[in-house]
Amino acid sequence: MKKPLIISALLCLCTAFHVSAQGTLNLSNLQPGQEISLGGGAGPGSIPGSSAQLFLGSRGDVAAVPLTPIVSFFPDVGATQWLVPTDFTVPGAAPGTTVTLFLKVYMPAGSGYPPETVSNDFTSNLGGTLPSGVSLPAGDTATLQGFYVTVPEPSALVFGTIGSLMLLLLRRRR
Repeated sequence: MKKPLIISALLCLCTAFHVSAQGTLNLSNLQPGQEISLGGGAGPGSIPGSSAQLFLGSRGDVAAVPLTPIVSFFPDVGATQWLVPTDFTVPGAAPGTTVTLFLKVYMPAGSGYPPETVSNDFTSNLGGTLPSGVSLPAGDTATLQGFYVTVPEPSALVFGTIGSLMLLLLRRRR
């Protein structure tokens, strides 16, 4: 009778430790050099439907874990390159640990921009409550570097095709 009770108590403690062992961070790119730009001072927030998502892992890692919620950009003129600051809980990562993250920016179809653009990897020291009860402040994204969401340049094949069509059209006119 004691054995099932001890096992149940241990399972409860492990579950409680697992739940409290989730680190926290605040995603914010409000520091100079962290802008996400479309060029010309505009940011993705100037295009309705644009958003960003934070991922746990490296940018080339197929097993990177998407973190929720999806983040929006400020829509105000002059602030469209800034993300709305958002708090995240990072599952499976204990408070006080350093994790590698990256950010994906999603642009709506028909915007003329690629559907997604990925940032470089950056790190964050996670906050949260340690098993000892000590509370650490939420981690930050100070190592996030700004990047551009660029319109893809046409390839040489596209230019060659356009040139060939122009030659055919000019030849037909004569």
